[in-house]
Amino acid sequence: MYRNLKNSKFMYLSLVILITIVIFLFLNDYQLKKEVRCSKKILKFMEEEKIIDSLEESTYTSTVSRVNKKGNIKLYKISNEKYTLELNDKYELVAFTNNKYSNPKNEININKAINLGETYLNKLCNNKYLFVGEVKNKDRDKLPYYVLKFQRIIDGYPYYGIEVILNIHKETGKLVGYINRAESIDVRETNINISEEEAKNIVKVKLEETNSNASIKDETYIAYYSKNEGKEKSKLVYIIKVELLNKKIRKEKYDYFVTADKGEIINIIKEVEHSSYEEK
Repeated sequence: MYRNLKNSKFMYLSLVILITIVIFLFLNDYQLKKEVRCSKKILKFMEEEKIIDSLEESTYTSTVSRVNKKGNIKLYKISNEKYTLELNDKYELVAFTNNKYSNPKNEININKAINLGETYLNKLCNNKYLFVGEVKNKDRDKLPYYVLKFQRIIDGYPYYGIEVILNIHKETGKLVGYINRAESIDVRETNINISEEEAKNIVKVKLEETNSNASIKDETYIAYYSKNEGKEKSKLVYIIKVELLNKKIRKEKYDYFVTADKGEIINIIKEVEHSSYEEK
């Protein structure tokens, strides 16, 4: 009887110790900053979906990399020995970098990399994306990864202005770099009340008022656009391509943004002379 009592006390003590350890581990994990806990979940998901290499136990650090004037947190930066992640104020992934990867001995072809990029975006994002091209770089053949550019598609229309970039390792096909600030963009439902021809005429009248020696090009399209990203929702606009001669008799190209509902010119942007990507 004494032995049974002694065994019972031992079992009770063991159970108390076990419960204490479980509670300690739970509280220790819970006390981690929320952005760290979210980052660990994201990395675990990426590992399970074979988007990245296998994870290893590591220490995480967290910093606030951008704060607005009111002091509200806008971007968290979380790092461990191998990976760096950036989360927005909703704890959503906006950027990812693998800081340790090997140089490729064999290479997958570009089409395989594109297919993998599309697969990864489908798993990481809730929205649709369209492959645009491979980003140009004078040293791209020396890089250990392909740099691919995608564009977010909303209700069948592209989103203008924010590029989505994926770096796909040339041998393993794993994701080693990712930038996507378009996923969390809010859009405003916009009625299309004017035609493409009417939008062009609005720009034509504006050009005649300024006596510009300009011509409107044919490659007009509709896209979602926001002049003040983060402050106002994006809406549908016609993007009108204009070419004019400056005082030095040199051609300059501009994008005119005409709202599809009210026909207002809300912005004019000068185009960069060279493209940053190569279409496939």
